[in-house]
Amino acid sequence: MATITQYIAGVIGRVWWQLAQLFAVPFALAVALQCVGRLIWQLGGNRFGNAYWYFVVPGVACHETGHAVGCLLTGCKIHEFVPFTRKDDTRLGYVRHSVKKGLWGGMSAFLISSGPVWFGCIAIVLLTRLFGGAGYVARYSDCFSNNSVPWLLECAHGLGSSAVAFLSSIFLDGTWGWGFALCLYLGFGIASEIGLSGVDLQNMCRGLAAIALAFLGGNLIPQVGRCVSAGIFIILPWLFKFHVLMLVALCINIMLFVVMRLVARKVR
Repeated sequence: MATITQYIAGVIGRVWWQLAQLFAVPFALAVALQCVGRLIWQLGGNRFGNAYWYFVVPGVACHETGHAVGCLLTGCKIHEFVPFTRKDDTRLGYVRHSVKKGLWGGMSAFLISSGPVWFGCIAIVLLTRLFGGAGYVARYSDCFSNNSVPWLLECAHGLGSSAVAFLSSIFLDGTWGWGFALCLYLGFGIASEIGLSGVDLQNMCRGLAAIALAFLGGNLIPQVGRCVSAGIFIILPWLFKFHVLMLVALCINIMLFVVMRLVARKVR
């Protein structure tokens, strides 16, 4: 009995570690993006009206394209794809698609609902490379080398310093001109809509439950569990870059919100 209990505890502990490494930071940042994005949405719609709605056209289109790409990757049929519409102020774009059932359906829902985040991060990187002239500066090994510091503090410091360095490279190393101005406009527009809606977050939670079940099933076989853990160790540097980009998007959203508040006070 003790051996079985230890085995189950080991499986649960391994699954918990794997899920925490893969999803803890991006899920927390996704919630933060959703909260700040809602504040921007309310302020922009109430104070700036059509000027704001048309400012976020690239962001809305990128957001909905992220959902659509998630559908294509998971094999879900797209019934209707509207990257931007001005029928009302509650929904500026949408994607109607088929829904798969079962375990794969849950994992598909996670990828589709999170599409705006990872697709938007890819778009921001491409923009900075094409127009801004900035190089990507996040280095996982430089930020996670001090074993004497608690992991959460080390993670926060590594993400924060890398995000600051990335933003600094955009504004200090960029070649100022029309291309850079276009990069800033598109970057701010995409970042403002990179957050997820309440429905998207709910679908992510349901999808995460399906992913947890899949990981639990795989980890019941010790060899499979060890391979999954080893694979996560290998991809951690790329996950770190993704986390930094999400934090960069959050910083851009906060800056946009502050600027909008200042402008709104002056135009009262």
